[in-house]
Amino acid sequence: MSTLSNTSKETESTVFQKRGTRALGMSHLSKETEMAKLWRFVPWLNRLILLAPLVIMTLIGVRIITDPVHSASEHGMSLDSPVGLTNYRSGNGGIFVAFAIFTFTCLLVERRHLIGLSFVALLMGIILGLRGISALADATVRQQMPLLIVEAVFLALSVLGLVLELARRRRLENAVV
Repeated sequence: MSTLSNTSKETESTVFQKRGTRALGMSHLSKETEMAKLWRFVPWLNRLILLAPLVIMTLIGVRIITDPVHSASEHGMSLDSPVGLTNYRSGNGGIFVAFAIFTFTCLLVERRHLIGLSFVALLMGIILGLRGISALADATVRQQMPLLIVEAVFLALSVLGLVLELARRRRLENAVV
């Protein structure tokens, strides 16, 4: 009798475990399938991460090039001479457009995602650091807070993309070897 009850308990627990793992998608095969889906999604996530700074850099660059006086005045700067207009338009506008073009080329080619994410992380880290230090030195933290938050989010997203891309590449290397 004890053998029969032990067998039925084992069978019930085995069935419950199988049903439970199947219901939760926890079988070995489904775990691998879910992970494979995740790793296939990483390049698309990277494209989305690169797209946001690409759009913003493009908009900033175009705004500076097409309307330098208004663009500068929005940030408390004045351009009083034609030389100042030319320098602001070509220097600042040109840099943002160049950054946007570089980010766009990295977005298009999957093997360049790591370079693009590294570039965005470096750019956002430097800008965030300089803006934070400058805001403290100039007592403009409250006015700079919206930009500090956006730059911190871009930095965090680009670092997340870097971590995922590096892990995906390691996984691909291990699968090939």
